[in-house]
Amino acid sequence: MENIHDSSSPLMTIPSLKVFILEHLNRIYSAKSHLSERLPELLDQTSFMDIRELIVQAMTDVNKQLTRMDRIYELLEVEHHVEISKGMVGTMEDAFSLIYKTNFNSLLRDLSVLYYLQNIEAIEMGSFQVLEAAALQLPDQRASQLIRESYEEAKAVRALSLHLTVKYLSD
Repeated sequence: MENIHDSSSPLMTIPSLKVFILEHLNRIYSAKSHLSERLPELLDQTSFMDIRELIVQAMTDVNKQLTRMDRIYELLEVEHHVEISKGMVGTMEDAFSLIYKTNFNSLLRDLSVLYYLQNIEAIEMGSFQVLEAAALQLPDQRASQLIRESYEEAKAVRALSLHLTVKYLSD
């Protein structure tokens, strides 16, 4: 297979990499902002205390992640642009509609909340992994470290939500 790129020029420049990171960071920021508004609603929808504690942890993490993303914008010397991610927000809204459909059954409603958290955290983990890999190519490694911290939080929430799912399905 023939390479269409000139081997003497870099495949990706720092400015183009920065644009890539910012475009996708804007989408995640939009999704996280949406989550910060919607997650508190789930507290009233769950019947088990440990799921409520998981939601509170997720809310805390979202706020820390938004703060970290603000710091990344500062490090990259750019402004945050509102980038509505219809895909991410749409996935979240689909999950919320399923949660509200199960109001008659508390176990199914809690399972729907856990399902929602699993899916959102999986998307975030994948997004953070790609952004971290891209940010590692930047001269300043602080952005990649901030992204790594957010990835680790998403990973922890996902692991705990899976643990709770197994726990409630086997009780």
